[in-house]
Amino acid sequence: MPYSPPDRISDVLAKKEYDLVEAIGQSVTESFQRAIQANGRKPDEVRMFSSFFFLGLPVLERRINYILRNDTITTTVCGIFCHQTPVVRYIPSVDKGTCELSDITFIVTYGARLRDGGLGNAVMMQAKLTESEIRKQKVQTGLYQQGLRFHYTAIKTYGTEERLLPPKDSTALCFWDFCANRLSYSPSYRFHNRTRCIHPLDLDKMNRYYESFDKWLFELLAGLKGRGFGKPSPGENAWSQILFDLLKVTCGKAAGQKNIYAQQAGRLRGKVAQDAIAKLLGKDCFLIKNSFDQIFAEFEDHQLQEDALKIEKNPDRYELEELKEIGMKFDGSGEAEPPRVVLEMQDNPDSEGGTFVLIEIRDDNEHETVRHLPGRRRRILG
Repeated sequence: MPYSPPDRISDVLAKKEYDLVEAIGQSVTESFQRAIQANGRKPDEVRMFSSFFFLGLPVLERRINYILRNDTITTTVCGIFCHQTPVVRYIPSVDKGTCELSDITFIVTYGARLRDGGLGNAVMMQAKLTESEIRKQKVQTGLYQQGLRFHYTAIKTYGTEERLLPPKDSTALCFWDFCANRLSYSPSYRFHNRTRCIHPLDLDKMNRYYESFDKWLFELLAGLKGRGFGKPSPGENAWSQILFDLLKVTCGKAAGQKNIYAQQAGRLRGKVAQDAIAKLLGKDCFLIKNSFDQIFAEFEDHQLQEDALKIEKNPDRYELEELKEIGMKFDGSGEAEPPRVVLEMQDNPDSEGGTFVLIEIRDDNEHETVRHLPGRRRRILG
């Protein structure tokens, strides 16, 4: 079950539901359209996905904060984007039973501990261009529909301990259908209210109702979808531990290497931007939007906070001119493989990290002293 947000936040979100759902939908539509236009009007899963991350999320944060501007509630959106990891081997399995755990994990917190020590709610999603492509991925759909437990294939990083997936009737796992059929797409196509979230148990039903991604994400913010998590106790191997695995490994990896930051990536436009991002992501580079330190303070995990500070202060990042140069070289110098192939062919069982978006919705009335501390950025980079 998901945790309920603090009462005042819950009341405000309920009153502003229509506007917030619209804001999510507009951000999805704009970022997807940009990716498709930059790709010669051809829908492409990875390009659309990364465009939503480095263009859509900063805009979404600004829109949410504008909607809530008179309610003294602040939303911070941050996250890390990588690709096709972590890979897991699950039981009972379909075929070999090895696939990525999720394409993206949305995690929502509220700036304070919730009842029973809860930190927030989360949902893991597998994303595909169309429903038919979801169905074709038998191993991936099997993980969400049938898998009960799994081991990570990156043993050096995650160890050999088994992890337990949430019950199948929970809303912790779902499929995100972009509804981007290559044959029916046109420049005037509006994704908002069309991209859908499909519960794994509903995928094979004859008569089914799918909620839009916009509504699903809003309900996660409002504590109506997803699954609650807290700080895992020693020896725990269920949902909370899975989320801490994802956060700690991804932040630890990103803290020690050169990355692309959203404020640089967001200033690139067109095919040059897509090619530069795609080429670097194919090398296990991470695309980062950060304000992790203020959020992870609630998690009471020293290593997470330490890595968050390293990421935020890390000077070793790709700058705008470097990204332009990478994109131009990749576009015109006769490189052997297009970026799409580089990304899709990446297959390293010991790869680390996973894509997540961390959203904090904070009641500023409860944090008056925090808002004015030096160096505490209320807005994310981008």
